[in-house]
Amino acid sequence: MAQGSSVWGLILATGRGQQLTSGAETAFLGIGSRPALAHVLAAFEGCAEIEAVVVVAARERLDDVRALNRRFGAAKMARVVPGFQARRASVRAGLEALGEDAAFVVVHDAARPCVKPAQIAAVAQAARRHGNGVMAAQVTEPVVEVSGRAMKSDRGLWDRAIWTLQTPQCYRRELLEKMLKAADRKRLKIEDEAAALPLVGESIRLVPTEFLNLRLRAADDLALAAQLLP
Repeated sequence: MAQGSSVWGLILATGRGQQLTSGAETAFLGIGSRPALAHVLAAFEGCAEIEAVVVVAARERLDDVRALNRRFGAAKMARVVPGFQARRASVRAGLEALGEDAAFVVVHDAARPCVKPAQIAAVAQAARRHGNGVMAAQVTEPVVEVSGRAMKSDRGLWDRAIWTLQTPQCYRRELLEKMLKAADRKRLKIEDEAAALPLVGESIRLVPTEFLNLRLRAADDLALAAQLLP
């Protein structure tokens, strides 16, 4: 069991942009003078809450991650470990590589390169208080449910508070381990760790963000990220 109150980062660099040419690995796409992963590592490096970082990448990319780190110099990157196609397995691999002193873990997708140190700190602080902290943005446009191109009912969802869940997300280490085990028992395919919180009787603690926390999905996202990042 983890002791103390150290916060470690767990960066998932295994994803591919399905709308990008040939399903490119988003962590290694160039944005300005740096790959997306280098921007993410810089944000974790600049967050005082973070003690150290583990990067999870495809096995054939491990040396690329190490070379990237040597070039751009993220001193907090402690380990890089091989991941898997299934997100849950990749998160578990990262958890197993954490230091024994890691009491909290911030999970973040390398496909969100615009993350700021303040966002990382905010979810970590929420997790210290509540056990978890999930970055989220409120949807301000009208939302409807459709089938094909037709609305499924005569009512939209604009009368409800709708939030999009993002990363970074921070969890007490034992809680995240418990969530993954519960997802295994339910055979739940996880695309977002927060989806497993209800399985263990926990509420999602939303941490609203005021910054554009862009996720790289298509070529236009790369152009926008280049404008947002230094």
